[in-house]
Amino acid sequence: MQVLGIDAGGTKTVAFLADGDGHVLGEGRAGGANLQAEGELGVEKVLDAVMGQALGARGSEVDAICLGMAGVDRAHDLEIVRGIMRRIERKAPTLVVNDALVALVAGAGDAPGIVIICGTGSIAYGVNRHGVAARAGGWGSSLGDEGSGYWIGRRALAAVARDADARGPQTALTPMVLAHFGLERPEQLVAQIYDTATGRRSIASLGATVERARAEGA
Repeated sequence: MQVLGIDAGGTKTVAFLADGDGHVLGEGRAGGANLQAEGELGVEKVLDAVMGQALGARGSEVDAICLGMAGVDRAHDLEIVRGIMRRIERKAPTLVVNDALVALVAGAGDAPGIVIICGTGSIAYGVNRHGVAARAGGWGSSLGDEGSGYWIGRRALAAVARDADARGPQTALTPMVLAHFGLERPEQLVAQIYDTATGRRSIASLGATVERARAEGA
């Protein structure tokens, strides 16, 4: 028996091919596969890439596939993703679930529990002892994602912009953010952040820089 598990997040997508005993036989890695950020074609390309890497010479000979992806518990997005998977993999039974469920099962197994994810986006997901599931968050950057890397990064950049304009206090984040991106002046951030291909991930990547500033008392 061989199964393929895929965790598709906003920043990166990882696939593992394993046998029935849980031994990893292949691995694939690529960029983010958020449907709202990357679009249907972008997601299809990423999923096709990681599956190809993980399967290697084995082709499509797997017994089952599980894909964990943000937002797929909404009916419209779920149908889109199922269509993508049918185009990529037509033989193996495929289960598509929210990536928060994958994280919860990884930590709690079959027991009841709650998982809080703060990555590029954010979501809380839980299952009680009766098997009833509930979620909060996962609305995306325009409607929510409080506490996520993107949410933190946007606030750091706003502080730098206010500093540069003298509309707000000077902040130690300014030199740290510029160093993070390898830039010399705050105005160079405009091209970096509004790049349609990398801007969202660039903002989310600032989480570690903000944490370092906090640890240093900035």
